[in-house]
Amino acid sequence: MTLAEVSEPKEIKDLIRDLRSKLGDVQDSSIVWYLNKIPQYIWSVWGKSLRRFGISWQEFLKIVSENNDLLVKWALYDQVGWDDVINKLRSDLLSYVQQRKSRSKTLLSFLK
Repeated sequence: MTLAEVSEPKEIKDLIRDLRSKLGDVQDSSIVWYLNKIPQYIWSVWGKSLRRFGISWQEFLKIVSENNDLLVKWALYDQVGWDDVINKLRSDLLSYVQQRKSRSKTLLSFLK
């Protein structure tokens, strides 16, 4: 499975940080998931390819949500780079597709 490069969405990162400063004491994950901006952005690049491999928007969201800590570290704290986020998502999606093909695994069993 080949997935295109996804450039870093600095405007989304800036929006998330701006929200953090305005809203103050709100859970990190709530800020990062505001309006699903990050998943929507990545899906806009990868969506057609993922659908060809049988991954729905809902499955994609679940896999992205399993990497919430990585998104928080990227968006709010600069503890990881965007490439780390994308590489981890790419790896998880590839593993999911391969395991599903070889063993007919469901998304829930893959994420356990």
